[in-house]
Amino acid sequence: MPSSSRLLFIPALVGLLYACVQLALEWSGGGVQSHHLLNRADMPAISNWLGLLTLPAVGLAFGWRARRLGGVTRAMWAGLIVSFLYGTAMATGFKLGAGGVTQALFLGLFGVRSWRRCIAPNASPASSPAWPSLSAACCR
Repeated sequence: MPSSSRLLFIPALVGLLYACVQLALEWSGGGVQSHHLLNRADMPAISNWLGLLTLPAVGLAFGWRARRLGGVTRAMWAGLIVSFLYGTAMATGFKLGAGGVTQALFLGLFGVRSWRRCIAPNASPASSPAWPSLSAACCR
């Protein structure tokens, strides 16, 4: 397999492997969980089986970006590690029943993104023209 294809598909395979291990642990511990939208029983539920599609898709997107940039950059590693830590904090808060922590983390993500777009509009992770930037007038 050429290096370019390996760079594209390895992250997708890692995502698939992670999803399979997580689902196997859930299944052996009493069944795969489903989560109702807005945490209301009258709303539809989304099963954790969806991870078999979403995690490889995220890995494929990561591999595609790495291939486009000619390799995994330092900014990509930083984003991957911070995203993993954020997801771990969200899952831990949810599992321990700390709804306030989970809610603060979830809503804080939007605050960070708003701050990033308005306060530092010209700062981009890779100085890419594809990075969305807004003028300072967006925050008035």
